[in-house]
Amino acid sequence: MGKSARSEEPYVKRVFGFAVTMTFGLELVALLMIVGAVASFAVSASGLLQSISFDVQLLLLLVASGIAFLVIIVFAGVFIRSNEALQRKILTSRIFSLSRVTYEAKALLFLFGMALVLFCTAGVYGYYLLWSNVIGAYLGGRLSLTVMFIAVGIFFVSFLAQIIIALVGRFASKTEKIGKH
Repeated sequence: MGKSARSEEPYVKRVFGFAVTMTFGLELVALLMIVGAVASFAVSASGLLQSISFDVQLLLLLVASGIAFLVIIVFAGVFIRSNEALQRKILTSRIFSLSRVTYEAKALLFLFGMALVLFCTAGVYGYYLLWSNVIGAYLGGRLSLTVMFIAVGIFFVSFLAQIIIALVGRFASKTEKIGKH
């Protein structure tokens, strides 16, 4: 049995590529959540649904779900087209040539993991402090705004993780010793 093309890729490339894909995917999901929550808040704040009959409400729900489905398809297309380009911008080809057996690659992956965990933990805790001291008191139990601000937090932490990935990837790509085995 031959190895698959995926298993023959350098390990570091797969780890960094997966991290870039996950953060980009989380950012797109968070943007979809923000759009949906803002639309939900706008509809509920306008009082439009209370003044129309059930049949028209059902028709509006079907049309809105069709529009939401089209938006999801557009976001999926953006994700598919942009993900590979984003990986090429963040990571250079030198980091892709590393295998997992070198000490430099192991050190890089350890430092990458530690930086990602520490900064994401700091981002989540910072957003928690913002939520508990400022945002939570403002919301007053509105579900659509709660979902929107949770999505903003997801986007913020994913973007922070993507910045860490970019910095570690660029630093590792520019380091002379890592490029040599």
